Amino acid sequence: MSDKTCNGWKGNGTRASAYATWRIALEMFDGSNEPHEVYGERPDVHELADWARDVVYEYAESLCPSEGDTLYVAGWVDAFLDNVNWNEIAENMLSDWDA
Repeated sequence: MSDKTCNGWKGNGTRASAYATWRIALEMFDGSNEPHEVYGERPDVHELADWARDVVYEYAESLCPSEGDTLYVAGWVDAFLDNVNWNEIAENMLSDWDA
């Protein structure tokens, strides 16, 4: 049986999903205080997951719009982001919400 996690992240049960979840959590949200600034009180995990997904997709769209020369790259980015377990990222953010 092969390990389907990446640096402790599970993703959606595949190594690719665990990797995508870990990379996004690390590179977009690690050490960020932004969720605390957006939400006055501790949000629901699904609400925070939706917010995190929206933040990342908006950022990705700003870097490579789904048109012209970047159309293919935008497709690759979407495929990568489809593997992210947004709830796992939100649960991680909430785990130290009150710390």
